[in-house]
Amino acid sequence: MRFQLFANYIGADIAANESIVDVRIRCANGPGATSATQSNDGGSHVGSIDGIGTFASRSQTPFIPSGLGANAQRWNLEARVRIPHNSNGSHANAIIRMITDWGPGGSYGQEGTYSMPLPTIPRTPTNVAVERLSDTSMRVTWDHVSPSTRGRIQRRINGGAWQTIYTMNTTSGTFTNSSGLGANLRVDYRVAGVTDAGVSAYSSPVTVYTTPGTPLAPAVSRVAEGIRVASASTLNTHATHFDIQDDGVLVASAQPVSNLPWVHEDPNPAIAHRYRIRGRRASGGIGSSTLIGSYSPYSATVELLAPPNPPTGLTPNGGVAADDMDVRLQWVHNPVDASDQSDYELRYREPDDAWTTLAGDDETFRDVPLTAGDWEWQVRTKGEHPDWSNWSSTATVEVISRPGVAITQPEDEWDAAILPVTWTWFQEQDRPQTQWQVQLLQDSEVIEYRAGVGAATSFTLPRHLTEGEWTVRVRGRTGDVWSDWDETTFQVVFDPPAAPALAGEWDEAQGGVSLSFGPVDDEVAPETVRVVLERSFDGEEWHSIAEGTEPTEVVDWESLSNGHTWYRSTSFTAPGAAAETVIVVEARSSAVWLSGGSGFEITGRLPYDPKVTITVGRETALKQYAGRSKPVVYRGEALSRIVQIQGTVLDQAVDNAGIDHLTELSHLSHPVFLFRSPRGDRIYGSISAINLPRRFGSSLPGSGTACGSTG
Repeated sequence: MRFQLFANYIGADIAANESIVDVRIRCANGPGATSATQSNDGGSHVGSIDGIGTFASRSQTPFIPSGLGANAQRWNLEARVRIPHNSNGSHANAIIRMITDWGPGGSYGQEGTYSMPLPTIPRTPTNVAVERLSDTSMRVTWDHVSPSTRGRIQRRINGGAWQTIYTMNTTSGTFTNSSGLGANLRVDYRVAGVTDAGVSAYSSPVTVYTTPGTPLAPAVSRVAEGIRVASASTLNTHATHFDIQDDGVLVASAQPVSNLPWVHEDPNPAIAHRYRIRGRRASGGIGSSTLIGSYSPYSATVELLAPPNPPTGLTPNGGVAADDMDVRLQWVHNPVDASDQSDYELRYREPDDAWTTLAGDDETFRDVPLTAGDWEWQVRTKGEHPDWSNWSSTATVEVISRPGVAITQPEDEWDAAILPVTWTWFQEQDRPQTQWQVQLLQDSEVIEYRAGVGAATSFTLPRHLTEGEWTVRVRGRTGDVWSDWDETTFQVVFDPPAAPALAGEWDEAQGGVSLSFGPVDDEVAPETVRVVLERSFDGEEWHSIAEGTEPTEVVDWESLSNGHTWYRSTSFTAPGAAAETVIVVEARSSAVWLSGGSGFEITGRLPYDPKVTITVGRETALKQYAGRSKPVVYRGEALSRIVQIQGTVLDQAVDNAGIDHLTELSHLSHPVFLFRSPRGDRIYGSISAINLPRRFGSSLPGSGTACGSTG
């Protein structure tokens, strides 16, 4: 037998292009039902299911198969419908319930059609438009679509990020944006519908433009056809057309940007020309006519085919150059008609001698071999006009032999931390040193750099040198000419101090190694200015414990309680020379130790029957995901180690093995503790608790048990 359930879905909020994405029918609470099956929503329901699926229309007829009983019974039937929510992919649900009598032999006791509306879902507005009122005011309009009760407006400028600028509190379809706007912009708007149930999808963007910005003065140049004006990069990117004026006369009107660069063909050769440009946009948007920007400043003046002015910017002029390489003579072409340099003539001489002339084309420099002495030179150029410019003014240059420096200190070896660098200066024409540079290098890397002006030939480097290989470099300058670098490599070797004193032994009463260290007086060795004490557990990796200048006694509460601990004391002289003493201290404590405080100086021990349990692990988490019946296990990066300690102490404390010591430890405010065991463990962590149960009638009168953990 089968039940047949008809469900019609009503409500204006179901759009014609939406689909019912889930239909479920189940029977529940039916007498005599004993089995459970899965519906397509992942739940377990009493009864049987037939025809479950996804339907693409507003009503469907799912079926429940036969086999639910032979006698008349009353069943509760339930139907559920889901449709997609417009904006974020969630779903709206409508559930209808009914009671249906089952008749003997498969007849229907009740049969009917049931309907109910679905929840209200916002709809995307239609006919969105924007009207440019001015560069600082835009009117956005749209058609409201029920059931939306409000509208949300977003804006982006010049392709940037979308930003919500207003949410209407009514169903009004008009909003005027009058903030954050100006010239030279592309502005996009979009609108979404809003109800208490959420926000609809946004409409397609609509675009409006504001007036193009003012360009820079256009670049101009003479070409064969006339005068070339501007380039596409001159205008703002939002401009679609341009106008050009020649000294106030419109010579290009509403030209498309693709026509840039624009050439003013056959301009009047009898007058000078200068140009300015402005951008246009065919339309800024709805209700907007052509947008016309402001004119740029005027370009440089262009005269047609005139000889250039004499070149300027001659270099060097009054400077100094070296005679071991060609001297580069440079100038700037100075046209009247904006045409590029086509030729040049350059001439040079020693004063009162004949000129030597060199010729070339469009280059604006020439490398000339000049010997030591005083020289003067001139240049003239051509543009497109056949005539030369006049000769430039006369420039001068003094050519000299390249100077040299020689380092005199240090030599091959140096025995102090401070280094005064000295050098000699030489220049064949007896020119003085006017500037110097000093570099200190180690492993080819510049460690120190110093420079100065004047004729000084020494400088004391402020860096303290350490033992090893160093390099120092020096060079000097006169006028514009530097000497080559002079370089020397040297070894720094210091005399070491006397080896320091160092002694130590395990102290069971304090729970650490008692150490004494300090400098040793030696009339021959250099003075010790500092002594450092370090600890190691493998003789290779060292950790600083203490430092001093006098004989010092310390207790190392972080040593091994059972095993070998290395200690090293190192003496240093003022320049940095060092000597060291190393000892190994053996500890053989059978107790379990717990230490705390800022230096772990508060110690407690369990000397009787210590027991230690160490539990290690890694952080894990269970994550439940939709559609999965079992959780997913994730293992994190955090590692854990839990230490449980148990032992016996006496009421009457012996040294630091008593209840009072454990109590003091548990009350410390410092968060980090140190656990040590006879196996050689050293574990830093926190204490969760210290339990102090008492045992009466023990063979150890007044004994008790201490329990603690660290991790």
